Amino acid sequence: MFEFYLSLGSNLGDRLLNLSKAINHLSSHKENKEEIIFIEEVSSVYESSPIPSSEQPNFFNIILKIKSKIEPIDLLDIIKVIELDFGRDLTHKNQPRIIDIDIIFVRYSGNHILIEPNEYGGRLEVPHPRAHQRAFVLMPLLEIDSDIIHPLIHKTIKEIFINLEKQEILKLGSISY
Repeated sequence: MFEFYLSLGSNLGDRLLNLSKAINHLSSHKENKEEIIFIEEVSSVYESSPIPSSEQPNFFNIILKIKSKIEPIDLLDIIKVIELDFGRDLTHKNQPRIIDIDIIFVRYSGNHILIEPNEYGGRLEVPHPRAHQRAFVLMPLLEIDSDIIHPLIHKTIKEIFINLEKQEILKLGSISY
């Protein structure tokens, strides 16, 4: 089975409810009446300022660790359908959004899977190219697996976080789903 680390964020509407509903959409997705996405761990909820800085509302963010038999590109297709179902406008970058779901890392049998930007027509790049620069990804990821090693930087998440430029982020607590 593949092991995925996903970052979820919301800065429109009831942000906590949006995150909770997104978790449920992921976990209830079925193929041939069979569950295919299994939620392993869910981080605490964190509130963070938008990056790049703007007048947008703050985001609520979480990290999910999931397991699935499906290929990374197939998971991306499911994610895009969920984002569209929530009303996300996928035509503009860095806009306020009801839900944003990114694949941060993918592992198979304990080994990192790398997906180059030129694969799949540029639709997916793993590890996520900016995850190591964002406290809203690193802090919740620290809760789930602080010793995971970034496959391109060759440092643990903890080491990367310690050297991260200061960003506004606040731990809020757990999420029900």
